[in-house]
Parts: sequence; structure tokens; C-alpha cells
Amino acid sequence: MVKATTKGGIRRVVFINDLHCGHDAAITPPGYGVVIPSKKDFPRRHKTCQVGHAIYEWFMADLAAVRRERPITTVVVVGDVIDGRGERSGSTELLTTDRFIQCRMAKKIITATKAPNVLMTYGTAYHTGEHEDFEDYLRDLLECTPHIKRVKLGAHEWLKENRTVFDIKHHAGGSTIPHGRATPLAREKLWNLIWADRKEQPNADVLIRAHTHYHVYVGDRKYLSISLPALQGMGSKYGARRCSGTVDVGYTVFDTYPGGGYTWEARLADLPQQKAKVIEF
Repeated sequence: MVKATTKGGIRRVVFINDLHCGHDAAITPPGYGVVIPSKKDFPRRHKTCQVGHAIYEWFMADLAAVRRERPITTVVVVGDVIDGRGERSGSTELLTTDRFIQCRMAKKIITATKAPNVLMTYGTAYHTGEHEDFEDYLRDLLECTPHIKRVKLGAHEWLKENRTVFDIKHHAGGSTIPHGRATPLAREKLWNLIWADRKEQPNADVLIRAHTHYHVYVGDRKYLSISLPALQGMGSKYGARRCSGTVDVGYTVFDTYPGGGYTWEARLADLPQQKAKVIEF
């Protein structure tokens, strides 16, 4: 468990995930993928690259408002920070196949929070390395950043902020039916209770999961279990050709209180670049 570094006061925690840096439709900082392909010659990439830039502009503006309201104590990065080499699509959806550059892109997003504490979890091996873990390289980059005091990287982590305990892991099951999306999240809490009964895990107040690229939550007066929105928009070949479900772009903010309890909000982007249009000949 990663303990809070200061005592007293409201502690703000920001959760970001599924950045997929390097992908056309993922959050793209300035200086990367500067030239957007022409609509005439590359219609698909023209749209997806616009989405990546739009997500960055929205995120930075929204994050600035969140930081003005209250400084961010901890940023939690819940996996899939980079998109990887893109073998399954022949790298045709990538701004760059260089995973070191992709990690530097991710660093720009994470450090924009100005949080002194960074907690990261490993993501999907297909994206971040089948035989290596590029999150390790990103951790090293973050440890060299002056305003960051602590960086912790793990597969499944528990974070305590004030009196609230978060159970954090990247992967969670998804569902192809709308009313089934909450079921894997409830199952995650049940497993947490079983582990806690064995005295081998903390009994978490909040379970944080990512991976699905949609935002849904379930809980009762004892717990909350959340699937986080992503910082990658629609536009992948796999998603466009195989999937039916909705996608949510955004990030999540929690405020934890010294006397116990928390408030939270999913900050969701409304991107006109993502909206489908009717074709008329």
C-alpha cells in the first residue's frame, strides 16, 4: 500500500489511463504528429489525427480548471500509457512506432498534472511490451522530473489517501451488452472481499479499473467500483470494424477528506470530431 505523504487537508487524486500515446486517435501533445494528413488523400487518418490533437487541447484546458480549484496531490496512471508497435495493423495507425518517443509523449501528459506523487500500474503487454515493460522506462523519466517526489510502479496497487483506500489495476473484463458492463466491476469487489477475508488484501473503499475505454460504475454504501474513461478516442481499425459499444473520453478526479469519505467526478470530453455524419450522394 502506498501511504499519503502529508497529513491533514483535502487530498485531490487524479486518475488517467489508456493514453495510448503514439496512436493517431490518442491524446497527442504539440510537436508530435504536427502535420495532419489531407482529407482528400487520407480521409481516415485526417479524422483520427484531429481527434488526438483535440483530446490534448481539451485535457489541458480542463486540467487547468481542476488544478486552479485545488492542487493535485497524486496522479494515478492506470495502464496502457503507450500504443506500442501496432503489429496487428501494420503500424498504419501510429504517429510513431518508436516506443521511447511514445513514453516521452506520455511523460508530458502525466507531468502536466503537477502532482508530486505518481502511482502507475502496468498495462496490456501488446501495447507496452510483450518481452519488456516500457512502463519501467517511463518511470525512470518521471523520477528525473524536478517537481515529482515519489514514483511507484506495480501491477496491482492499493493507495490510501486520507482514510480512503483505492484498489487499482488496469485490466477488467468488459461486456458487449449495455446492461452487462457493471457486472465485471461488481465481481472485482467480491474478489477483493474474499482476499481481504484471507487477510491478504486491504478491504478497499474504491476499486479502480481501466482497459475497456468506457465509463461505468457500480456500488453501495460500502464500496464504489469504477471503469474509467480513456484518453484515446474512437478511430482504431479494430474498434471501427468490430465493436458496437460506446466509448468515453476523459479522466477522473477524487477528493478525499481527513475525517473520512470522498467526492468524485468523471470529467468527460464532448468531441465534435468524433460524431458520425450521414453520407448523401
